[in-house]
Amino acid sequence: MAHDEKIERVGDQLIQALVSKSDSEARRALVGKRVGGLDLDVAIGLCEYADDGFRKRAELGLLFLALLDLPLLESQLPEGFWQDIRGDLLKKRPALVDSWNRFARIDASAHETVRAKISLLLEIQFLLLQELQESSSPAMESCGGDIALKVLQSPQPESMRLQVESTAYPLSGRKILAEILSELDFIEEGDNRWDFNLSQSIIEHLCSGANLSAHRAGSAMSQAMVTRLSENLVKRFGFIIRSIGMYPAGHPAIQPSVDSFMNLLDQIMGDSPMVTLTLMGGDLMVNDMQVKKSSRAAQNFIKDMSERNLNSVSIHPGVGSDDVLRFASVFNKPPIYIKEHGGLAKLLERREIKRISIDQFHYALVSDDGTVMGLSTSPEETALEDIIFGELVERLERGDTLRDLPNEKVGEALKKVLQDASAGVDRQRNMLASFVAALDPTILERGLLARSDVQRDMAWSAVRRIIKARLRDLSSSDEDVRLEAIEKLMGFALIAIERNKDNTVMQLLDAMTGKLADESSPDCLFAAISAAGTLLERLIARGKLASAELPAQILKQQDTAESSDPDVASARRRALAEARRRIDTPEVADALLQRLMSQNEVVAREAETISSVLPLTNLIIHLTEVFLEPDIKRRARAYRVLKALGERSLPVLHGRLSRLSLRYETQRDPDTMQLIDDEWYIARNVIGIVGELESASSVLVLDQLCYDRDDRIRHRSLVALARVSEEKALDAALHLLEDRSLEVSKAALDMAVKEARFRPGVIPMLIDVYSQRPEMWPDFLNAMEWLLDVDEVLSFIASTFTHEGLLPFGDNELAIQAAGMLEDAGGEEELKILEGYLARVSGLRKRRGIDRTVTAAVGGAIEAIRARVQEEVERTGSSE
Repeated sequence: MAHDEKIERVGDQLIQALVSKSDSEARRALVGKRVGGLDLDVAIGLCEYADDGFRKRAELGLLFLALLDLPLLESQLPEGFWQDIRGDLLKKRPALVDSWNRFARIDASAHETVRAKISLLLEIQFLLLQELQESSSPAMESCGGDIALKVLQSPQPESMRLQVESTAYPLSGRKILAEILSELDFIEEGDNRWDFNLSQSIIEHLCSGANLSAHRAGSAMSQAMVTRLSENLVKRFGFIIRSIGMYPAGHPAIQPSVDSFMNLLDQIMGDSPMVTLTLMGGDLMVNDMQVKKSSRAAQNFIKDMSERNLNSVSIHPGVGSDDVLRFASVFNKPPIYIKEHGGLAKLLERREIKRISIDQFHYALVSDDGTVMGLSTSPEETALEDIIFGELVERLERGDTLRDLPNEKVGEALKKVLQDASAGVDRQRNMLASFVAALDPTILERGLLARSDVQRDMAWSAVRRIIKARLRDLSSSDEDVRLEAIEKLMGFALIAIERNKDNTVMQLLDAMTGKLADESSPDCLFAAISAAGTLLERLIARGKLASAELPAQILKQQDTAESSDPDVASARRRALAEARRRIDTPEVADALLQRLMSQNEVVAREAETISSVLPLTNLIIHLTEVFLEPDIKRRARAYRVLKALGERSLPVLHGRLSRLSLRYETQRDPDTMQLIDDEWYIARNVIGIVGELESASSVLVLDQLCYDRDDRIRHRSLVALARVSEEKALDAALHLLEDRSLEVSKAALDMAVKEARFRPGVIPMLIDVYSQRPEMWPDFLNAMEWLLDVDEVLSFIASTFTHEGLLPFGDNELAIQAAGMLEDAGGEEELKILEGYLARVSGLRKRRGIDRTVTAAVGGAIEAIRARVQEEVERTGSSE
């Protein structure tokens, strides 16, 4: 026993540590470190504990998932440790060892997908075993290894689809299994076959074991688990009450039910401090969870509460089994006895039962004169019944009939009404409501789609039945039936998004948009495309980007679809415009931006995929505002994303730049007319992106900005314009040659020089402008290096040496550079000029501030030119 307790303690400590790790690599490293530090027998026991334990404690499934990595950690374990574990378990647990070996052999890229599938199957098995145990039905004895092999032995373990065959489970549990699978959002694809489509976010959730950890005591439980616990709690509570009347106090037959009830109560109280069973319009709620009335125990408990005029039973923290037994003893007394003794509250007070309280309801219809006409229930308690009867009356007024169902189902429902008729007149309305709902599940649609409390509380398996009925209508030949089906299914898809039923969302999207290519009705086409836009908006806003890819691709495909019918083509255009309007919201932009900037590359890529399909105005605006942030990595990512959006982002970017020319749209320094920092940070990046996209549509915007009052904007715009249109950039550059900003003027000079030899009149303009601007002479000379083969340029450089006693360009270094340029390209005319200059300044050098290096450079140039001229004469003479 001590050994078992030690293993359990080690396992619980490891689980606690695993829950705190956010990624698989961290969990794998933790397992290697912890397991490698154990004694061999403890490590073996831990593996057996994980293989079996998940059936009673779901969180042990997390330990099983982590131990799948053991073969991959052999090098991190003590020498021979892994082989000893494997050898010991090979005979005792062959399925476990086989699953380890197979997991180690699959490609590493598939590990997370396989692990996610195994995690989901472990959760299904746990829920099913809990339910079978409560109903005393025979249970499967599958271990973790058996379950893992279902995935690892499948033809495509790396597939993003998990398929469950209900025939692989005991016959006694298949009905329960169907409810569990439906609650977990599996899609029933055929007889005995259920499918679940994985996405990246779901894989991360399942791999982390969050679905399994949710079943831990004190954890926020999954809705499926809460539903199961709530139903079983009512069953056990009802059984205790019945048992009190059958056995004397303290009889051993009662205690197991009490223990089971207390265990269930502890689990629910771990998620909520108090448990309240409330009767609402014939429905029983455990806290905010509706209990299915399919079991006789639930029906009896509802009946007992109604007869005792109870609205609710609240169980408070600290309640003990003795409190439960004493309450059951009082509750079990006949209704007439309770009434004669002042009501149930008085009876509980006399017995000092304080941790279980009740709330009785008393409502009555009162006439104008104060006369009591009869008992009634509150609007809240009859809400679901009112929904059913309101819809029923409307259908009958329209002349409609309830949907046809097989006769045996109608007969069963009618039989139930007749059997329950003995419950009294007050029960007839509820029974008839149940009967009508059974005949036609879609009659609940109005309430389900209109009321958030009904959406939240209705079991997902019931919602799925309504959806299934509506899906059939999409194939109707009647246009109005298809339109109504699309409208209703979109409502159900929105509910599915809110309740995180991603597979249902995908199924409904596929169904609603699957026939778009063949849809001949403009109205149906408009409704389906608009619905895709609405669902895409909701998915993105809730951060479900993996699921959002499907509707995004659908809208992209419709954008390029063609139709010979003008009405259909018009409907498609209008629908796409409407869909984009619904999607392009600040909320969607915020959600996308948050994920685009995520450090998680998978999340960021998902967001980029969605953004590339749908360039949204609000998102583009949000991305430009990132340029104000101090984080350079975020700014760089925003720049890259905007550039990746391509020309589709240009209308928004052009609009942002056009604001700069509006006097009251942007803030500037009144003295320099430069933009304030925030405006400048955004503008410079947007101009850069527009230039890099090189779209002809940007020419006009950039050309206008070349004359902006901010010299920085003029400079950036001219450089960007050169990438878009060289011809237009040269025209702008010629106007900016004399710009007061040296940086702008220099950019204009560089641009003009590149085109100077191809456009007559440019070189004389350059010489005229820059000969009058001493501050630009260094840049001008550097630019002229590219045009020394042009006579006009060479003549101008030489002319600077003809001024009487003048230092060319007023600077020794520039004079040396000019002499060097003549040395490289000068001829006889330039030789004469330099010889004359050298003779003229020889005696005046010191007085004129001419450095010795200048005359040396001129002398060197003379020698070089003279040699070149002589060589040319000799070459010419020999050729003659």
